[in-house]
Amino acid sequence: MAQEITGPMKTLPVELELRIKQLEELTHTVAAQKGINQDILDKLDSLDIKTKELSDKIQEQESRIVQIEKMMKQKNLLFFGVPEKEKGYNDLENAIVETINKNFQVKCDRSELEVVRRFGRKVGEKITPVLVTFTTMGKKAELLKHTKNTTKSGPSLSVME
Repeated sequence: MAQEITGPMKTLPVELELRIKQLEELTHTVAAQKGINQDILDKLDSLDIKTKELSDKIQEQESRIVQIEKMMKQKNLLFFGVPEKEKGYNDLENAIVETINKNFQVKCDRSELEVVRRFGRKVGEKITPVLVTFTTMGKKAELLKHTKNTTKSGPSLSVME
């Protein structure tokens, strides 16, 4: 019976030494993993900061786009009732210049028009409106001032901002 007890007792210090070495190795491995995990967390924090900065820049640029679109629309007028006789852009531009000169009694030439285009498709007898972008706000304001003169030329011609 004593031999049964002394046999395992002899191997106990060796097993303890082996277990201690294994625990030390595990401790080093856990410490290394903590360092790796901290590096990953630091990188994620850095990415979060960059994402926030990019999100702020996107919002700022979106607000600038809205402002630019508003500025571009400030020089626009919609003309209703301009006859659809044009065959191309130049004909439409000439028709608008002629309409402004005759019906609004405002001197205007093609160089004061930036863009002229019709909206929509022609459906039956309905005349589609014409969007005109002027080169200056002053010309648009002058035209709006003289809109009362269009009633003399007939109720079918009108202008809207």
